[in-house]
Amino acid sequence: MPTRVTGMFSGLDTETLIQDLVKAKRKKNENLTKDKTKLEWKQTAWQDLNKEIKSLYTGTLSNLRYTSAFRKKTTTASNSAISVITGDNAMNSVQSLSVGKLAKTGYLTGSKVQSADGSAVTGSTLVKDLTVKDADGNPIAGLSEVTGGSFTVTTKGKSTKITIDETTTMSGLVSKLNAAGVNANFDEKNGRLFIGATASGKTNDFTITADNASGFSALSVLGINTDINAQGNENVKAEYKKYSDYYDTLNGQDKDAAIAAIIDDPSTEIFKMLKAEMDDPESTDYDAAYDKLMEKISFAHEVLNSDMSGLYSSDAVRLKGENAEFTLNGATFESESNTIEVNGLTITANAEVQNVVLTTQDDTDGIYDVVKDFLKKYNELIKKMDKLYNADAAKGYDPLTDEEKDAMSDSEIEKWETKIKDSLFRKDSTLGSIFNALKDGMSSGFEVNGKTLYLGDFGIGTMNYFEAAENERAVLHIDGDKDDGVTSGNADKLKSMIATDPDAVVGFFTKLSSTLYDKLHDLSGSTSTSSFGSFFDDKQMKLDIADYATKVADAEKKLQDYEDKYYNKFSKMEVALSKLQSQNSYLTGLFGGGQ
Repeated sequence: MPTRVTGMFSGLDTETLIQDLVKAKRKKNENLTKDKTKLEWKQTAWQDLNKEIKSLYTGTLSNLRYTSAFRKKTTTASNSAISVITGDNAMNSVQSLSVGKLAKTGYLTGSKVQSADGSAVTGSTLVKDLTVKDADGNPIAGLSEVTGGSFTVTTKGKSTKITIDETTTMSGLVSKLNAAGVNANFDEKNGRLFIGATASGKTNDFTITADNASGFSALSVLGINTDINAQGNENVKAEYKKYSDYYDTLNGQDKDAAIAAIIDDPSTEIFKMLKAEMDDPESTDYDAAYDKLMEKISFAHEVLNSDMSGLYSSDAVRLKGENAEFTLNGATFESESNTIEVNGLTITANAEVQNVVLTTQDDTDGIYDVVKDFLKKYNELIKKMDKLYNADAAKGYDPLTDEEKDAMSDSEIEKWETKIKDSLFRKDSTLGSIFNALKDGMSSGFEVNGKTLYLGDFGIGTMNYFEAAENERAVLHIDGDKDDGVTSGNADKLKSMIATDPDAVVGFFTKLSSTLYDKLHDLSGSTSTSSFGSFFDDKQMKLDIADYATKVADAEKKLQDYEDKYYNKFSKMEVALSKLQSQNSYLTGLFGGGQ
């Protein structure tokens, strides 16, 4: 850029002169920028409107092409203790239901734990410092040292061994129990362990069995060593028996021969038991694992065949997990929870009840709601499109330059730009095509059961042209709709037809939805100017904006060159004047000096 010397010798306001000279060219450049801005605004507006049209197309209309979207059913129960969710495939019927038993979650409430020194037991208390005292305050007979003892928690097919060491605290034990797959908590206030299954039902129940005498004593001092012969402890007893059953076979047998026989058939239960005792499941060193397994088998045999009653936690309560039992039309079903799914019905019981009547039938309100929701979405879109297409012109309004904005307040700028943005779709041919396609589809007739039906046959139509509010002349109203202030007082023909002939209603609206879907599909196909799924010429618009950007950049460059040309000319003029003034001064000085 040349040096800009302005008016120093000429006394002219060259800056203003040059700006006036390039004013016309600057105006042309500003107009290009304004056209580009307006097109960018329209691109954004189209992108937003496209989302709304596409939502109707790929969402509502796509679903309503199928009768399953309308086939709503409902089920009533004669007893409030039963609730039912009705699936689309449920059969219309009247059925008899009884609930003989509710599902239960396996639960163990431990006895109160005691410390050896009589202090309060907290989460930080070490398990090795716990004991069980007799009536005289002495540790009960048969209680072993708990350190090194272990017991196994089994739930949902997973077995986890928990070992008590010198550092195991009550809080640490609770963490290990939770990691083993049960819900556990130590209540310091009541001094009891609470252990529960993570879900109700038989298969979700848990068992806790000792691996050795020290583990048995550990369960005792923790207050969770419930009597295996007590009601509710059948699963615990069965777990001990599972191991004890191998006692006669393996006790006293040659170790190497026994291991060889076990690993010869990996499909057996005894092989799985052996693998469970290995720290590394991939190892083939079965020697140490066999010793642990035999200790557990021998101890399980002792538990089942010896008097261990003195070590059982007398105040502990064990509830086993149970399945719910439903009897529907004489057939019995079990469920791990109090909910069962049968033939399209999801039934939930809150109490044990007998002879409950379940009545399943078509949900006429459901079909009505589907139609009403569809028309609501259609009306919202068609009203918006009508408003955009018939918007007032914004003649004389163009996007503002920065200089123009500086002369206006923020509210004035917003009002000005809103006026332009509201008019962007005025008489837009693309929008008009979509608008007319939707209206034409809605006015079509469809043959159902040998008869051609229209929306009017269902009490659905537009208002009188001269009575309808502006931009609402294409909005559809349902006669008798309580939420519609225009037609709420009319007879509800749609509900009446749903009640008397739901197949005709469903048949009509599936065909109507398919027609509208196909029309929009055709309007959103990929072309040289638009992408697939776009209802406007998004490709072309993007190219046009890029073209404007190039034109604006070129115009700016030309404007800059034009300004520089004038600045250069005026600069030369100023230099020439400077030289002339210098010569005049010299001559004046020369002649003045000669007098």
